[in-house]
Amino acid sequence: LIHFNQNEYLEGDDLQERFGLRGRNMFQLAALHTPIAPGFLIDSATLLNGGLKGLTRNDLQAAVGKIENQTQKTFSQRTRPMLFKVVISPSIQIGSLRSVHTVGINDAVAEGFAKFCGEAFAYQEYRNYLAQLRRRFLGKKEQDFKTITQANPKASDKELCKMFREAVVPDFPQDGYDQLHLVLTSLAEQYLGDEMNEGIESGLMVQMM
Repeated sequence: LIHFNQNEYLEGDDLQERFGLRGRNMFQLAALHTPIAPGFLIDSATLLNGGLKGLTRNDLQAAVGKIENQTQKTFSQRTRPMLFKVVISPSIQIGSLRSVHTVGINDAVAEGFAKFCGEAFAYQEYRNYLAQLRRRFLGKKEQDFKTITQANPKASDKELCKMFREAVVPDFPQDGYDQLHLVLTSLAEQYLGDEMNEGIESGLMVQMM
């Protein structure tokens, strides 16, 4: 896992092949000491050779811990919460770039997040995240969410999140590291499973939002 921030970066002619276009661009911005949000990258060799089967919780905790120390924010905690976006970073432009935002939000984090950005925005983000994981990674039907929404037209996003969690996605991981592992490995599997991507190097980028 290779970190980047405005003072930490790699240089070289092979960055696009190793880390994809997004990754290369992040290193180039960092080399200019642009104030970018910190994060880390998984290179194409790791992605293509096994689809992140060797990625462990300890790996993620070490990588996230470094960013926590840099930013004084906390991942998967309600106090000064930190959220991530995860982006597939192929080495060439492709039609649709797969990404997942708001990784790390859960019941407790949503409460802490609401203190900084307001309850309406925080729980709208949580609701959208639940729906995204339901559709892309947890194998739930969209109609299950629609049924609850239609049956509770006056419910707030906070109330709907609780209903969704209990009735539709009880298997939604509250632990942020479980979420991050699920998103990274699932995106890797989806990328490798698409024959349109055969022969195209791609990295994975995790960046603080």
